[in-house]
Amino acid sequence: MARRCVRLAFLLIVVTATTLLMSYILQHNQLPEYHPLFSTSSSLMDDVAVRVETMIDDVTIIGEVPNHGENITLANTSLIEKPGQYDKDLQSIFARYPWMERKRFTPNYFIHGLQHGDSPVEMMYKDFTYVFVHNQKSGGTTLKSCIDKVTTRKKMPKYVGLWDERAANLITQEINSKQRRSHFYVSENTFGVCEDFTARNCSYFTLIRDPYERIISCHEFCKRALGDPLCAASDARKMTLKQWALHQGSYFFRQLQFKAKYVCSDKLLRDKIARMVHKPSYWGKNYRSPPCWYRHKLLLDNALSDTEKDVLLKYFQDNLENWFTVIGIKEEYRMTLSLLQQAYKLPFRDLCNNLIVMKGQYKDGGRPAVGQSQSNLITRLKAELQADPEVSKALYYDVKIYEKAREIFEEQKRIYHSHE
Repeated sequence: MARRCVRLAFLLIVVTATTLLMSYILQHNQLPEYHPLFSTSSSLMDDVAVRVETMIDDVTIIGEVPNHGENITLANTSLIEKPGQYDKDLQSIFARYPWMERKRFTPNYFIHGLQHGDSPVEMMYKDFTYVFVHNQKSGGTTLKSCIDKVTTRKKMPKYVGLWDERAANLITQEINSKQRRSHFYVSENTFGVCEDFTARNCSYFTLIRDPYERIISCHEFCKRALGDPLCAASDARKMTLKQWALHQGSYFFRQLQFKAKYVCSDKLLRDKIARMVHKPSYWGKNYRSPPCWYRHKLLLDNALSDTEKDVLLKYFQDNLENWFTVIGIKEEYRMTLSLLQQAYKLPFRDLCNNLIVMKGQYKDGGRPAVGQSQSNLITRLKAELQADPEVSKALYYDVKIYEKAREIFEEQKRIYHSHE
């Protein structure tokens, strides 16, 4: 009997305390805005408990986001729980790095153009400056050869490559030139040049690849191509695949932050970058002149907080379909050619459907891996990378961008087929 009385008394205290707490919350208007993140049950008591815990802690809630089998902790899910904070953080980044606010581009042809038919919007997709953003080791060398074929057939000037340390000077020359030398500009350093090239409509297109498979291909390639700018900041022969993945990190994520005229300039190298290069840990050939992508990594990787990187990730995901007239996927190369041909009215598919310029070369235990053995090797290496938390974190931003790009690619395909 005594135990029963104690239990009843305890239950009465809990109910009374809960009632008083709910009354206090409602009177003081302190109930947080509802979001499914804060509630995992339809039970009122569970809902209140979670909300009260959120208020008491008054800290950023950390979410676990699945990433190809790995859980990666987001640095800034406060983007979800603090309305307006995202915009404030984004404007703060723009204040320091104004070039990241992209203002000149031509939106995705299929999502924003084709569905309008022969409207004035359709007319915007003509008379371009075409800019290929080359995400290296994603089929871009083959696509550049295709561009060569297209410009030759159409009697257009050959493309201009904004290659590495010469990129800043070449861009300046093109801006100052009364007669633009080309309609096509290509390289890994091109994103952002539409802000500089104002004479015609400017259109970006790109070809990207699963980030894990890309880093495997990149590591193998750089063992043989030490002088390529992609490879020149280290020595792939002396690095494991994991070390190489950590070294390169989310490469396309940085490409979307790029401003070649600034980052690749001699002035920035003298004023800032040179003293940031740590000679003992720099395995490249010339530490006095590192490649542009590595300069950018030194400049911004440590200058941007994890919160700011999450803000930029959302900004990039939200704007991919605005910035890129066509987004291609290496795994669907022939479909990509069809999309480019439809958008630009140039014979990409007709001339290049069977063109393959550079095919990856892989070795397994010192022996060449070809055919099924190559496919099995890539599958095994990819699984090892995905299972490594450090690698998953390093490639996280590229993986999320790739996932969004795949969504856009599927929508492009759907609209393309609906207009055949």
